[in-house]
Order: sequence, then C-alpha cells, then structure tokens
Amino acid sequence: MPIEALRLEAVNTYYADSRALHDVSLSLQEGEVMVLLGRNGAGKTTTMHSIVGFTPPRDGSITLFGESLHGLPPETVAQRGIGLVPQGRRIFRSLSVLENLRVAQKPGLDGKAAWQAERVFDLFPRLRERRSQAAGSMSGGEQQMLAIARALMGNPRVVLFDEPSEGLAPQIVEEVGAILRRLKAEGLSIILVEQNTRFALALADHVAILNTGRVVFDGTPTTLAADPTLLTANLGVH
Repeated sequence: MPIEALRLEAVNTYYADSRALHDVSLSLQEGEVMVLLGRNGAGKTTTMHSIVGFTPPRDGSITLFGESLHGLPPETVAQRGIGLVPQGRRIFRSLSVLENLRVAQKPGLDGKAAWQAERVFDLFPRLRERRSQAAGSMSGGEQQMLAIARALMGNPRVVLFDEPSEGLAPQIVEEVGAILRRLKAEGLSIILVEQNTRFALALADHVAILNTGRVVFDGTPTTLAADPTLLTANLGVH
C-alpha cells in the first residue's frame, strides 16, 4: 500500500492581508514525482514556501510522513526531512563547490549520512572536477547541479524543486531531467514546480494545476492529457 510522504490540507497562506493560497489540499506519495503547474503568480512558489516554513500558512495543516510541520521554523523543517532546490539556485558564490556541500550536510534519519560528498560527486562528475572552484565562477548549468547536490547533502526524504530548468540550455535541461529520474528511481519523493510543461509532464506521476492560489486540477498526466482545455485555460499552452 502506498505511503503518504507529504500532505497539505486546506492550507491558506497570506502576504500581510492578501490571501495567496485558498484551501490548498495536496497529497504526495512516497517515491512519487508531483508536478505543480500554473501561470506566474498562480501560487506555486508560495506553496513551496508554505511547506518549508518561509511563509507559514495562517491555517490548514502540513504533515511529513504523518508528522505535523505546523509552526516549525525552516531549519527544523529541513531537519525533519524537507529539502529545497530554490528558484535562482542561491548557492554560496564565494565558497568552493566542496564548501557549499559541507555547509549543507546533515545526518540522515538513522544518524548516518546516506548522501556524502563522494556519492554526490558520483552523481555529478562535473562537480568533482570543480570541487575546489568558487561556485560563482561556474556556468549556470553547473550551478544548478550544485544546488541539487547541496539539497541532497541534507539527506532529505522529500525534495522540492522550484524551476530547475530555468535559464538552462536544452542539453543541460536533459541532464537535469535524467538526474531527477535517477533520484526518483532511488525512492526519493519529489515536488517539481516548472514552467517547462513538456519537461515536467515527462517526469510526473501526479499533476496539480494552481490558478490564483486554488487547486483547479489534481490527477494523473494521462487524465490531464485527455482534457487539453485544462492546459489551455490555466497555462495558455496546448
């Protein structure tokens, strides 16, 4: 029977008095890739920030493997097992690749670190070659790989990817997709926010579409493909 990794139930998030999320309810199964689609301003990043605690919900609940994350600060959410690959990468540009990884390292839930630098370098051979290089001097694609690697060093149970293909050349986008498929095959649970619809749907087990902070579709890619008007109406694409 599938295990529920993450659940959002009737989440309402505000910026001051402006309501950004309206009763958002979503469920991510263990080992699944859930894709969040929507136009700019639809609430995708706010959903991610609500999960990690950057923008705590005013009401509703968020649970990770059945344990509440309500009211926890971001550092505690990370310790419980949520990793984030943020939009814009946000690496430490003046630190070396290896220093970026070491800053992020946390033990796994059994006290052991499943993800250590050498295992990350096996996944990202290019980062091994640049382990002593200042992160800010690398290409955009290499920085994106470092952002993913840094999130893995926290030994998360669920990883949130916010626009990982943004600004990358098509060949690098393919590499990022291959990495996500490998992580999924290893059992990692993933939420993916992505503007590149084709890239996202090729990875998805489960799709949710947000529109003005509301979930307007929640189902499988197959179901979505059977009703193309949903993409046209909510994303402006075919």
